[in-house]
Amino acid sequence: MVFDGHGGKHAADFACNHLPRFIVEDEDFPGEIERVVASEFLQTDTAFAEVCSLNSSLASGATALVALIIGRMLVVANSGDCRAVLCRRGKAIEMSRDHKPMCNRERRRIEACGGSVYDCYLNGQLHMARALGDWHMEGMKGPDGGPLSAEPELMTA
Repeated sequence: MVFDGHGGKHAADFACNHLPRFIVEDEDFPGEIERVVASEFLQTDTAFAEVCSLNSSLASGATALVALIIGRMLVVANSGDCRAVLCRRGKAIEMSRDHKPMCNRERRRIEACGGSVYDCYLNGQLHMARALGDWHMEGMKGPDGGPLSAEPELMTA
Protein backbone atom coordinates (compact mmCIF):
# COMPACT_ATOMS: atom_id res chain seq x y z
CA MET A 1 0.00 0.00 0.00
CA VAL A 2 1.21 3.47 -0.88
CA PHE A 3 -0.30 6.66 0.54
CA ASP A 4 1.09 9.96 -0.73
CA GLY A 5 -0.06 12.90 1.35
CA HIS A 6 -0.52 16.44 0.12
CA GLY A 7 -1.31 19.50 2.23
CA GLY A 8 -0.02 17.58 5.24
CA LYS A 9 0.43 13.97 6.33
CA HIS A 10 -2.83 13.41 8.20
CA ALA A 11 -4.94 11.92 5.37
CA ALA A 12 -2.10 9.55 4.42
CA ASP A 13 -1.63 8.48 8.05
CA PHE A 14 -5.38 8.00 8.51
CA ALA A 15 -5.68 5.88 5.36
CA CYS A 16 -2.63 3.81 6.34
CA ASN A 17 -4.14 3.10 9.76
CA HIS A 18 -7.73 2.44 8.65
CA LEU A 19 -8.08 1.31 5.01
CA PRO A 20 -6.39 -2.11 5.44
CA ARG A 21 -8.56 -2.90 8.47
CA PHE A 22 -11.75 -1.72 6.74
CA ILE A 23 -10.96 -4.03 3.79
CA VAL A 24 -10.26 -7.22 5.78
CA GLU A 25 -13.14 -6.63 8.20
CA ASP A 26 -15.71 -6.31 5.40
CA GLU A 27 -18.01 -9.35 5.56
CA ASP A 28 -17.64 -9.93 1.80
CA PHE A 29 -13.81 -10.05 1.93
CA PRO A 30 -12.18 -11.78 0.09
CA GLY A 31 -15.06 -13.17 -1.98
CA GLU A 32 -16.08 -9.90 -3.63
CA ILE A 33 -12.67 -8.30 -3.48
CA GLU A 34 -13.13 -5.62 -6.15
CA ARG A 35 -16.41 -4.36 -4.69
CA VAL A 36 -14.99 -4.50 -1.16
CA VAL A 37 -11.86 -2.52 -2.01
CA ALA A 38 -13.80 0.17 -3.89
CA SER A 39 -16.35 0.43 -1.08
CA GLU A 40 -13.71 0.68 1.63
CA PHE A 41 -11.81 3.45 -0.17
CA LEU A 42 -15.03 5.46 0.02
CA GLN A 43 -15.63 4.45 3.65
CA THR A 44 -12.11 5.55 4.56
CA ASP A 45 -12.70 8.89 2.85
CA THR A 46 -15.99 9.42 4.71
CA ALA A 47 -14.45 8.40 8.04
CA PHE A 48 -11.62 10.89 7.50
CA ALA A 49 -14.18 13.63 6.75
CA GLU A 50 -15.82 12.93 10.12
CA VAL A 51 -12.47 13.16 11.92
CA CYS A 52 -11.65 16.43 10.13
CA SER A 53 -15.02 17.90 11.11
CA LEU A 54 -13.94 17.46 14.75
CA ASN A 55 -10.40 18.75 14.24
CA SER A 56 -9.81 21.08 11.29
CA SER A 57 -6.03 21.01 11.81
CA LEU A 58 -6.04 17.50 10.25
CA ALA A 59 -7.27 18.84 6.89
CA SER A 60 -5.20 17.33 4.08
CA GLY A 61 -5.43 14.84 1.24
CA ALA A 62 -3.68 11.73 -0.03
CA THR A 63 -3.46 9.64 -3.13
CA ALA A 64 -3.65 5.91 -2.53
CA LEU A 65 -2.58 2.73 -4.28
CA VAL A 66 -3.39 -0.71 -2.90
CA ALA A 67 -2.17 -4.00 -4.36
CA LEU A 68 -3.69 -7.22 -3.05
CA ILE A 69 -2.85 -10.78 -4.02
CA ILE A 70 -5.78 -13.12 -3.48
CA GLY A 71 -4.94 -16.65 -4.55
CA ARG A 72 -3.58 -16.28 -8.08
CA MET A 73 -5.23 -12.90 -8.69
CA LEU A 74 -3.60 -9.47 -8.31
CA VAL A 75 -5.96 -6.57 -7.64
CA VAL A 76 -4.64 -3.01 -7.85
CA ALA A 77 -6.78 -0.09 -6.72
CA ASN A 78 -5.59 3.44 -7.43
CA SER A 79 -7.02 6.80 -6.50
CA GLY A 80 -4.67 9.56 -7.60
CA ASP A 81 -1.28 9.48 -9.23
CA CYS A 82 0.60 6.60 -7.59
CA ARG A 83 1.91 4.01 -10.03
CA ALA A 84 1.95 0.22 -10.10
CA VAL A 85 3.71 -1.83 -12.77
CA LEU A 86 3.65 -5.63 -12.98
CA CYS A 87 6.55 -7.46 -14.58
CA ARG A 88 5.32 -10.66 -16.22
CA ARG A 89 7.80 -12.78 -18.18
CA GLY A 90 10.10 -9.77 -18.55
CA LYS A 91 7.35 -7.49 -19.90
CA ALA A 92 6.08 -4.41 -18.03
CA ILE A 93 2.31 -4.18 -17.60
CA GLU A 94 0.80 -0.93 -16.30
CA MET A 95 -1.55 -1.70 -13.42
CA SER A 96 -2.59 1.90 -12.69
CA ARG A 97 -3.16 5.19 -14.45
CA ASP A 98 -2.70 8.70 -13.16
CA HIS A 99 -5.96 10.48 -12.43
CA LYS A 100 -5.07 13.90 -13.78
CA PRO A 101 -7.84 16.44 -14.42
CA MET A 102 -6.80 16.95 -18.05
CA CYS A 103 -7.27 13.27 -18.99
CA ASN A 104 -10.39 13.01 -21.17
CA ARG A 105 -12.19 10.45 -18.96
CA GLU A 106 -11.49 12.41 -15.78
CA ARG A 107 -12.39 15.75 -17.38
CA ARG A 108 -15.78 14.37 -18.49
CA ARG A 109 -16.44 12.98 -14.99
CA ILE A 110 -15.38 16.27 -13.36
CA GLU A 111 -17.59 18.39 -15.62
CA ALA A 112 -20.56 16.02 -15.12
CA CYS A 113 -20.18 16.66 -11.35
CA GLY A 114 -20.24 20.43 -11.81
CA GLY A 115 -16.48 20.94 -11.59
CA SER A 116 -14.05 22.46 -14.04
CA VAL A 117 -10.48 22.03 -15.23
CA TYR A 118 -8.43 25.20 -15.35
CA ASP A 119 -4.77 25.20 -16.40
CA CYS A 120 -4.61 21.41 -15.74
CA TYR A 121 -5.97 21.83 -12.19
CA LEU A 122 -9.29 20.55 -10.82
CA ASN A 123 -11.34 23.65 -10.03
CA GLY A 124 -8.07 25.55 -10.39
CA GLN A 125 -6.85 24.08 -7.08
CA LEU A 126 -5.64 20.48 -7.28
CA HIS A 127 -3.45 18.75 -9.85
CA MET A 128 -5.28 15.43 -9.49
CA ALA A 129 -8.85 14.26 -10.05
CA ARG A 130 -9.05 11.53 -7.40
CA ALA A 131 -7.80 11.47 -3.82
CA LEU A 132 -8.76 10.66 -0.26
CA GLY A 133 -9.46 13.64 1.98
CA ASP A 134 -9.30 17.25 0.82
CA TRP A 135 -12.70 17.85 2.41
CA HIS A 136 -11.53 21.31 3.42
CA MET A 137 -11.17 22.49 -0.19
CA GLU A 138 -14.13 24.55 -1.34
CA GLY A 139 -16.30 22.92 -4.02
CA MET A 140 -14.40 19.64 -4.21
CA LYS A 141 -16.49 17.18 -2.20
CA GLY A 142 -19.82 17.16 -0.49
CA PRO A 143 -22.46 14.82 0.89
CA ASP A 144 -23.78 14.21 -2.63
CA GLY A 145 -20.36 13.90 -4.27
CA GLY A 146 -18.30 16.42 -6.15
CA PRO A 147 -15.64 16.68 -8.82
CA LEU A 148 -12.91 15.22 -6.56
CA SER A 149 -13.56 11.52 -6.08
CA ALA A 150 -12.01 8.97 -3.72
CA GLU A 151 -13.36 6.11 -5.87
CA PRO A 152 -10.43 3.99 -7.02
CA GLU A 153 -9.86 2.61 -10.46
CA LEU A 154 -9.33 -1.16 -10.26
CA MET A 155 -7.22 -3.40 -12.44
CA THR A 156 -6.71 -7.13 -12.09
CA ALA A 157 -4.17 -9.56 -13.44
